[in-house]
Amino acid sequence: GFLDGNSYDEIIEIGAVKTDEEYHQIDGFRRLVRPTIYRKMNPYIQKILAITMNDLQDADPLQQVAREFFSWCSDCDTLIAWSGNDFGVLEKNLKHIGMTIPAALGRYDVQMAYAYRIEKSIRNYALKTAVESMELPEPEDQAYHDAYCDAQFTAAIGRALMERYGPLPTAEELQSLKDTLVKPKKPK
Repeated sequence: GFLDGNSYDEIIEIGAVKTDEEYHQIDGFRRLVRPTIYRKMNPYIQKILAITMNDLQDADPLQQVAREFFSWCSDCDTLIAWSGNDFGVLEKNLKHIGMTIPAALGRYDVQMAYAYRIEKSIRNYALKTAVESMELPEPEDQAYHDAYCDAQFTAAIGRALMERYGPLPTAEELQSLKDTLVKPKKPK
């Protein structure tokens, strides 16, 4: 992501794993995206990521990578992320280029499912915290904040939650939990 005063996070990498019903990985997708809005990377982001602007110069623009990604997803029914925020960032980036997330794809937030199963809350947990607390093996060559690795970790958490607690709560269950825990705003 890139950050500025308008807090527009420009996508520079799409990493995803395709899984079966039990969250076992069956395929992977990993592509860098050439930024069109920003010419410089936020130094903070640069420190976190092992990607430089140089690496991105030869990448394809989002329009092409997104098209390939959604065609890769065409046999899937749900987009799954660690944090619903990811869907918002993706939507905002796609809107900028006149695209949308295919309507056929449902959305599921494993971070919320994790908090729900662990403590019946919707607290936001860092991916690393969840991986460590569930004592999941971390393969040698994996790094947090790398889109593809984060997708693998997210799938691993989904798989571990199912093995330990049974089927994950439905998106509807999570939404109703969210509605009960979020205090409604007072009308102005």
